Amino acid sequence: MLINDEPNVEFTLALGADTFIDLVNGKWRRSEDVLKLVDYRIVVFRRLSEEGSSSSSEEIKQQDAVKACIAKLQLRVDSTKTSTAITVTQIPSATKREIGVSVSSSAARNTTDETVLREILSADVLDYVKERKMYAFSDLL
Repeated sequence: MLINDEPNVEFTLALGADTFIDLVNGKWRRSEDVLKLVDYRIVVFRRLSEEGSSSSSEEIKQQDAVKACIAKLQLRVDSTKTSTAITVTQIPSATKREIGVSVSSSAARNTTDETVLREILSADVLDYVKERKMYAFSDLL
């Protein structure tokens, strides 16, 4: 395991806001173990609205959910630790204007539109996802 191979490195988990919310709310297998492995050191990336547009209700909901998850984690942390080390960083929204789609892992997971997927994923990754029937290509949907 990487932590065993690099005992003097303090690893930080970097992930998007939606994924962070899922992790904290237990939607990941062994969520708590993942959080403990990085000693609750996390960088959360939140996308900003397109330039010139106001925040949507979805963005406000997401922002509130991130804050709630941070508060939830702070309650879980051992009493010996003073606080969690969670940083929220806002990044510009990445949009493929030609196809009108936000470039995100959520967008990639939720569509089977190969025109969109070819724009936001490499050919190798798209092939891998399709061959293994992952995400929206799953037979379970």
